[in-house]
Amino acid sequence: MLVNALNDRLLDKGCKLTVRMAENKNLAQKTANVLSRIILEDGEYGPGQKLPNENALAERFGISRTTLREAIKTLSAGGILEVRHGRGTFVAEQLPKRSDPSLPELMRMKIELKDLVEVRMIIEPQVAALACTRATDKEIAYISELELEVERLLKMGEDTTDADIAFHTAILRAAHNVFFLHIEPVVRRCLSDQRTLKANESLKKSLLPDHTMIVEFLQKRDVESVESAVRIHLHRLMDRLD
Repeated sequence: MLVNALNDRLLDKGCKLTVRMAENKNLAQKTANVLSRIILEDGEYGPGQKLPNENALAERFGISRTTLREAIKTLSAGGILEVRHGRGTFVAEQLPKRSDPSLPELMRMKIELKDLVEVRMIIEPQVAALACTRATDKEIAYISELELEVERLLKMGEDTTDADIAFHTAILRAAHNVFFLHIEPVVRRCLSDQRTLKANESLKKSLLPDHTMIVEFLQKRDVESVESAVRIHLHRLMDRLD
């Protein structure tokens, strides 16, 4: 009877923990929805504007900093916010249009990571080629800074996902093509989903030299080489997923 009682208590604790986790996830999503509305509808924070610090936002919404971070991750994956390490959280310079159904639909869909990578393999090499000819020197310098930030975080053993997302989306935006901006959520979702890979750290270390090559060819304005470098980069990623 004692064993049964202990089992019941453990099961009860397990159920409570599961419920609590579900509640926290739901609260994070609600916070993301409210913050999204504040930005997209109310215009309280404009494109490129820095948000208040975590303590201030958490106090405003009456939530924990952990819940706030989950909400920010959701909006970062959706192209609404950008987390810049050491600088804070900013509203994206180019916000997705509310009339564009791809963003909310994509965030709800259950998509295999391989499917997302295949989409990137079709589009991103050409995006990089366009960025090579259309990007300003300032944009290329920013892409280079992001590549160095990914490398720095990796050496420190920290999560590089947000910096990696910023790196690839910066190239996407540097192509200066309105249509390509609509696939930004695909890129963000793909890179965000890589957090779940068991060999995540090993994977990122193996792909880091590709980032260096991409930046080098962008700086040289070498269209053919940067297109090939991006294609090789994504093929390496696909091979690691098999």
